[in-house]
Amino acid sequence: MQEKTVLTAEEQLKEYEKLKAELLTAYRKLKMELEYAMDNVEEGLVKEKQEKLSRQIKALSVKIDTIKTEESMA
Repeated sequence: MQEKTVLTAEEQLKEYEKLKAELLTAYRKLKMELEYAMDNVEEGLVKEKQEKLSRQIKALSVKIDTIKTEESMA
C-alpha cells in the first residue's frame, strides 16, 4: 500500500520552483539546439546557392569564351 505524502505549502512551493527551474533549463537547451539547427540549415542553403551560382558563372564563362572565339574567327 502506498502512503500519500502530504506536503506543506512551503514544500509544495519548493517542489514547484524546482520543477519550474528544470523546465526552464530544458526549454533553454532545446531553444539553443533549435537555433543551431536553423543556422545549419541556413548555412546549407547558402552553400547550395553558392554552388548553383558557381555553376552558372562557369557556364557563362564558357559561353563568353565561345563568343570571343567566334568573333576572332569572323
